[in-house]
Amino acid sequence: MKYEKNYRNQFFKDDNGPIDFKQMFSWDNLKKWSTGPKHPGTRLGKKVLKTFLIIFPFVLIGTGAAFFTTNSAAFAVIIFMGLFFTMCGVLLLVTSIDMFVTTPKLCSEKVNALCIGHSYSTGNNNSTPGGGILICPVFQYEYEGREYTAYDAVYENHTVVPNVGGRVSISINPNDPEELVWYEKSGRKVFMVGFTIAALVAGLFLIYISFAQKDIRETKVSSGIEIEYKI
Repeated sequence: MKYEKNYRNQFFKDDNGPIDFKQMFSWDNLKKWSTGPKHPGTRLGKKVLKTFLIIFPFVLIGTGAAFFTTNSAAFAVIIFMGLFFTMCGVLLLVTSIDMFVTTPKLCSEKVNALCIGHSYSTGNNNSTPGGGILICPVFQYEYEGREYTAYDAVYENHTVVPNVGGRVSISINPNDPEELVWYEKSGRKVFMVGFTIAALVAGLFLIYISFAQKDIRETKVSSGIEIEYKI
């Protein structure tokens, strides 16, 4: 996607020297991180958000139905956890398919790109130098006579990104030259597939045991039959 230096939550650095954490966390940068424009979102990000907005209401509906049909908060909590983990597995599956199948097919054009700098972002709230800092290389390249400055908006550990000034062969989408793939992330592929399987298995297992282990007792009351569910 197109890169802009004033995007929030990132700090641009155009040399290979050590990170100046005092400058990175200066008041001016902190103001930019909170008030700067948000980047418009990648195609993958929009797809994942759309999938989440479709699935999450069903998670809430399923949880509500579990509670009101059994009158058991414990049963509803386990169902919610199962549906939530299953939803996470589906989101990871959508992400994996897009990252490792769809995007490589779309980005079929090879170009030689110059790494003009690194975009730094805090991966978490860890303020220890280097502890929460991730990097995404920013590339400049030409395609069909036009110059582009873009990045894939995927932040990496600093050990895998190219140096500033280095040239890298990247793959771009000829229909959208600002969409690119610069690194075959085989390690990430194993990570994503593993977490996808783990989330789906955990979610489905929780749903299964919540039904398999509940003891249904029927107790006659004056108003009819009350169904009591116990986990």
